[in-house]
Amino acid sequence: MNPTTNDKANITKSESKRHFGSKKLWIGGGAAALLVAVIVSLVFISLHSGVLYFGFKSPDQEVILKASDQQFILRTVVCDDVIEQYNSIFIPLDDAGWEFFDQLINDIKSKTGYEEDPTCQSIQYFYSWQKQDIDGMKKALNALKELRKRGLFVDNMLRNNLDITTMDAIITLGIDHD
Repeated sequence: MNPTTNDKANITKSESKRHFGSKKLWIGGGAAALLVAVIVSLVFISLHSGVLYFGFKSPDQEVILKASDQQFILRTVVCDDVIEQYNSIFIPLDDAGWEFFDQLINDIKSKTGYEEDPTCQSIQYFYSWQKQDIDGMKKALNALKELRKRGLFVDNMLRNNLDITTMDAIITLGIDHD
């Protein structure tokens, strides 16, 4: 069957519509790709600058919506060498171990602001636990709870770091350290 001239004109029109339609689709697709690229860039910049945060929380953690209402401490009293000294302590303690631990606690308490450092409070809790000083444990635990509400947490490098629930249970149940 021979196509007529009229059919050729129709084919040409439909082909041109197809090409024009795909060009229009490409232009729309380019705009959509540009929009996606801009959104991804904004999210990346926001995450990188700290304006936007993505993370996970445990059910007992509180969300602080207005950071400007909080007083944050950006420095810590306990530095890596104190953490290394604490991590070198092994239980049960002999006389030399107790002298070392006592000296470490005295060094920490001699530093300004140790009450506001969760790592100091965690070390104090463990020291009080070893001394079987329930009041000292409660004081350190209460300080840790308050510091956590302000978004301050114990240094992850600290060995024997217990979570707040476990610390509370140790006090409540009277669990001995041995």
